[in-house]
Amino acid sequence: MKRFPALPIPNFVLFPGCTVSLQFGFPALQQQLEVARRNGGLLVVANGTRTSKGWLVPEVGCLAQLRSIKRTSHGLQATLAGIDRARILGDDYQNERLFWTCEPMPSQSWTRKKLPELGGLPEQVRAFKGKMPTELWLDVAAFHTPNLPLEEKMMLLAETDPGLRYYQLLESTREKKKSRQVSLN
Repeated sequence: MKRFPALPIPNFVLFPGCTVSLQFGFPALQQQLEVARRNGGLLVVANGTRTSKGWLVPEVGCLAQLRSIKRTSHGLQATLAGIDRARILGDDYQNERLFWTCEPMPSQSWTRKKLPELGGLPEQVRAFKGKMPTELWLDVAAFHTPNLPLEEKMMLLAETDPGLRYYQLLESTREKKKSRQVSLN
C-alpha cells in the first residue's frame, strides 16, 4: 500500500496507457497538482464527487504521472499519463491536501491468440491494434470509445481481466449501436 496525492476529477476516468491534457481552474485541484509535482509527479486520478463533507473516496482510480504543468490564463494546464489501475483504500489529509492510500491492481495479460475486434473506434485507436500489448490497447479503446457512459468506464477501469474488459466493451458498443437503430429521433 502506498499513499499518493489525489486528483479527484468530476465525470472523468483516466486509463493506463492514455495521456491527456486538461485545464484546471479550481484552486483546490491546482494545489493537488502542485503537491504531486513536489512529490515526484505521481498521483492517483479518479472520478471525483464532492459533498458538503468533502470528496467521496472512489473505489478505483488510475496511478498517473504528471508529465507537464503550465500556467495559462484559465488556471493550470496539466498533461497526465495513466500508468496502472489502483484500488483506493482510504483517504487522509496532510496540510489540508488530499491523499489516497492505494494498492496496485495490475492488469492481467491477454492470453487469447486472436486480437479483439471492436467497431466504432477512432482511426487513431484502430491504428495501434497489434502494436502494443492487447490489454493496454483495450484500455486505450475504452478511453476513446465515443459516448461511453461514465459508469461503464468506471467498471472497465475496475476490471483487471482484459478478456472481461473486452466483453464489457463489446457489449457497450453493441448497445450503443442498437439504441441508434431503434431511436425515433
